[in-house]
Amino acid sequence: MTRQTAIAALTLSALSVHAYAADPAPPRYRGTVMLPTHSEGFHDWPSDELSAIEFVPNRFPALNTPAVFFVLPDDRSKQAPARIGTIEARLDRSPIEFSGIRWTALRDEKGRVFEKNTVDPEAVRFVSFNQTNGSSSQTILWTSEGYGKGGVQPAIYSWQMDRDTSTKWRLPEAFLHDDDENPTRGIRHNNGFEGLAIDGWQGTQRAYAPVERPLIQDTGTGVCRVLSRNLDGTNPYQYGYPLGPAPDGTDPDSLAVAEMLCVGPKRFLMLENAELPDGETAACIFWCSTDGASDLTGIESLAEPGDAEPHFIEKKLLLDLSTLPNGEGLGNFEGMAIRDNTLYLVEDNEHGKSGPTRMLMFTLRGDLQH
Repeated sequence: MTRQTAIAALTLSALSVHAYAADPAPPRYRGTVMLPTHSEGFHDWPSDELSAIEFVPNRFPALNTPAVFFVLPDDRSKQAPARIGTIEARLDRSPIEFSGIRWTALRDEKGRVFEKNTVDPEAVRFVSFNQTNGSSSQTILWTSEGYGKGGVQPAIYSWQMDRDTSTKWRLPEAFLHDDDENPTRGIRHNNGFEGLAIDGWQGTQRAYAPVERPLIQDTGTGVCRVLSRNLDGTNPYQYGYPLGPAPDGTDPDSLAVAEMLCVGPKRFLMLENAELPDGETAACIFWCSTDGASDLTGIESLAEPGDAEPHFIEKKLLLDLSTLPNGEGLGNFEGMAIRDNTLYLVEDNEHGKSGPTRMLMFTLRGDLQH
């Protein structure tokens, strides 16, 4: 199979549409709020460039306690150590009341904080509560995007937050550079693990980490690989997620995965970004399913798959955010989370260039689990 034939086959597979058991409906826009920028507690660190949001489950639903969520900046430890912030919110009040941000420095596998340009946090998910000697903490999973020009490989870390050290996952070679100067495989510069989802609907928690754009060896296919494995390391898998279609007026070559969120067993929302001619960002939310998708582990290059005919993740467009009134949906939205049937999107404000950090809210409609 020639490279041109392979890419054509991949494109046809990416555009295939199947009938769904139920028809997921577009989320309904509810409004926009501004997230706090001030700190509470010991560390007074900047809150710009938020790339992730994740709600902590409510352990005591009968009590009138605030909602708690994490935020994660992706400034590569340039403004402060790589860090995770905790915010409390009274979501049932109008306007919503937020606490300041309580910061905690992320730790590597040796218990060290991350120095400048050694890590690029992009996504975080809650894993579990932990009870030790009468005190409670959380375990989280988070991704570092990595960036080729700095020689920083992508990474995924599991961290019980009351411990000094974290656990760094061993990644398949497909995602790692084989050469510091002229790599022939691995992530493109600054296009590594941009999103993260955990599917626990069937009892076993399984992680999904999509790369932002196709790997070097998959150039020209428009297909991003998604690393998937159980949290205990078993049953590793690689899915293919086809990008697009791009929102009207955007550059198709700028399409990129921004986030992935589980909404049911093997059912996900995927957030994609693309650039408009004026430099603004337009985003789309897709519903997708991994049912029937092939394991790409043995395929070194999707551009030259040989005799393999992989099936990719099925997808359906739910909402083009550029269609929201008054340009409200335009912006570099990178984080996505759900609480009580409400979908929240958080914006990376790029050092404040686009103003305060916005959070968009949507009501989910239709059956996303089928």
